[in-house]
Amino acid sequence: MSTLVQANGLNLVFDAGRGATTRLTQAGVPLGQIDGVFLTHFHSDHVNGLSDMWLSGFIPALGGREGNFDLYGPIGVKNIGDGLMQTFRNDVDVRVADAEVDPATTGIVSHEFEANRVIFDRDGVAVTMFKVQHDPNSAIEPAVGYRIDYADKSVLISGDTVPVENVIRYGTGVDVLIHEVADFQDPAALPKVYAHHTNPRQAGEIFTATRPGMAVYSHIVNGIPGRVAGIPDETLIERTRESYDGPLTVGQDLMSFQITDDEVNISQP
Repeated sequence: MSTLVQANGLNLVFDAGRGATTRLTQAGVPLGQIDGVFLTHFHSDHVNGLSDMWLSGFIPALGGREGNFDLYGPIGVKNIGDGLMQTFRNDVDVRVADAEVDPATTGIVSHEFEANRVIFDRDGVAVTMFKVQHDPNSAIEPAVGYRIDYADKSVLISGDTVPVENVIRYGTGVDVLIHEVADFQDPAALPKVYAHHTNPRQAGEIFTATRPGMAVYSHIVNGIPGRVAGIPDETLIERTRESYDGPLTVGQDLMSFQITDDEVNISQP
């Protein structure tokens, strides 16, 4: 799971799950030109590509980053950043000793914040981090979402969450609202998983309340191959339409959205 937001020349990455580095390369984004990575929470599917993004970025042949790798998020990101540097210390040391890399490019600088505030403000691009709820009992903490603003354009990324008021509070009127979703042919098949996410009818209610220029599904939890039957995109849309009648897109890897003054243009992968 990973989302790239580009604004005013900045490349901001939200979560860094499996394959994120490969997808960035396929999208034509130089790995040495990532201006910040923002984590929504610490489940492995959101962080297990982080080491590759960091390491590949400072190797001259792959990324050629100048300066440190900046990691942003709630309390706990420093533990992740420091842990990665310790885990890969041997790799870094031999590359420095071999004069392959500049040690000044190999660090991770972690920026930790409490939620519900602006945590990044550079070159007119502001990122607000807000609290969400990943499970009914709030056992999975921290869990946050993000809103990105530049000029009069805005994007909201819900993070993994059940329906919460903060998504409506920060998402009302945004140009693009990217929300997670979970559904199966039989919702009773995985009740615990279902209870940790937002179903399409609930998401439709959120989209109706916020009225984004474009609602987008990402982090789509849709069955378990060979075990629990999922649903096709058409059914996901139909179930959303029970509570929402506005613009809606089911996201795919490498799909991109360009926000213009008049509309949101979608480029298929």
